[in-house]
Amino acid sequence: LLGLTSLPGGEPLAETAAFTNASSLALNAEGELRIRHRFAARGRTLSLSLDGEVQDRGGETIQTTSVTGFGDRFEDSLTDQLFDTDALTRSVSARLSFTEPLGENGQLQLSYRPQVSRSTSDQAAFLADASGGYTIADGAFTSVFEQQSFVQRGGASYRYGTREVNGQIGVDLQHERLEGEQAAPEAFTVDRSFVSVLPSARMRISAGEGKRISLDYRARTQTPSANQLRSLVDNSNPLLLTTGNPELDPSTTHSVRVRFNSTDAAGGSVFYGFLSGAYGQDYIGSATTLVRQETTTASGVVIPAGGQLTRPANLDGYWNGRSLLSYGSPVG
Repeated sequence: LLGLTSLPGGEPLAETAAFTNASSLALNAEGELRIRHRFAARGRTLSLSLDGEVQDRGGETIQTTSVTGFGDRFEDSLTDQLFDTDALTRSVSARLSFTEPLGENGQLQLSYRPQVSRSTSDQAAFLADASGGYTIADGAFTSVFEQQSFVQRGGASYRYGTREVNGQIGVDLQHERLEGEQAAPEAFTVDRSFVSVLPSARMRISAGEGKRISLDYRARTQTPSANQLRSLVDNSNPLLLTTGNPELDPSTTHSVRVRFNSTDAAGGSVFYGFLSGAYGQDYIGSATTLVRQETTTASGVVIPAGGQLTRPANLDGYWNGRSLLSYGSPVG
């Protein structure tokens, strides 16, 4: 990796060269079990699903980095490090659902979904000694972090369907407890609980022969990962450092999607329209700090003048939108 960092005015600040040799191994295993019972009454069912997943990742990286400064803003530096990483994630979830017919075209569904996940993310860092062996422990880049998440989600929904209209509306109540503990490079604990109300709606309408309209709305949450919570600094680029944020909260995203499709079988033409949008509460984005004077983090990592430190942050006001219109017709 070769890079040149400049000040806002265009004045060159430093030239960075990083040489990396990495090896890694990743293993993933998952399993599922589905059980369903149909009662004598039509539309009355009881179902249970169990899911489990294990992800194991590890590796070793040797990184040699040199920084050559322009002017006297900071001294040139050369760093030769070895990183030994190990990350393990285990999760188990279940879903229990009961459906009951309501009227000729309606159905009520009750559901309960618990989930437990646990992850560890460790990194041992070493500096090269005079003989070239990596025997000097580098505490500023060594991390021991463990995270646990307990989620309980229950809700009810009503479904109505005919030949022309098919729709569903529901709401879930979710409680999540997030726990985390970091032993290095600096010790801290995380223990917070969150309650979310997550509505959903779906509708399919047949507006005549070959014409269909679909509307979907749902709300979902995202739990911060272990890498996003731990305070370990990534120095792959010594001037553009990244780290985590133990104060992160889970984010909630509300998304809406509308689709329209019209097909003229006789004329062979097709018209398709798509519109979607999303709004995020406590959206997990990123915040970057430009350091004007040499600064040392709480874990002992030095950020040179002109360097940047980026970390995840909860942001409000996030939204996005997409649209697509397509028309096709035979020619000739």
